[in-house]
Formats: sequence, structure tokens, C-alpha cells
Amino acid sequence: MESNYTRWHPDHICFEWRKGPGVARGNVFYFEETITGEHQKKEVAFTDVIPDRYLEFAPTNGFFRLFLPRISFEMKQIGSKTELVAQVVIRMGPIAAWFHKQQIALVRQHMCEEGENLKKLVEAA
Repeated sequence: MESNYTRWHPDHICFEWRKGPGVARGNVFYFEETITGEHQKKEVAFTDVIPDRYLEFAPTNGFFRLFLPRISFEMKQIGSKTELVAQVVIRMGPIAAWFHKQQIALVRQHMCEEGENLKKLVEAA
């Protein structure tokens, strides 16, 4: 993570481990990125890890976790191909979703770009 984070997406700024090095359940990391034109700082903990298949993490701040309970990346084997499925679970009502539809679309675009770039990084390794 630390060696590829800024290579993963041009909007990624920095990454550091806060508790335990490596991708393992319970480990905490901090990262900064720009999404929707805003500089964002986040601290998250891995909540589920299946090596080479699934990563799930959530904000360490309990208040933020109410609105953003998890983010995940899953690699699904479909025949001879591998598909990366990225998911951000956001809790908001329909009015808030309508009000923030542009920001949600930009987050989706960012995650699609992350998926394409992650594919390139994995294939180059």
C-alpha cells in the first residue's frame, strides 16, 4: 500500500500506517486524497481481509462510520478473467443523494479510475 498509493491514482497525496504495518484485519492507516475538488484526510481500519481476494475498511471515527460504514475492493474470478469490484457504502436519504448527485458521480469516477490503475499495477508486478 505505502509504496504504490501515490502511483495508484494521481489524486492520491500521501499514505501512512497508524497501527500495524500491512494489510490485516484491525490495522489502521491514514491517507490523503483529492476527490470532488476537496482535499480529504481519512483514517480507516481494515475490517475484513481475504488475501488476494477482498479488502474492506471503514473510518475509525464512529460518527463518520454512521454515514460511511465501509469501503471494499473485491477481486472476482470469472472464467479466466479477474474482475475488480469497488464499493463505497454511503448512508443517506433520497433528498441528500439528489442534493449530492454530482459529488457521488465524481466519487464513482474516481473509483473507476482506481480500478483501472490498480489493474495496471497488479499486472506490472
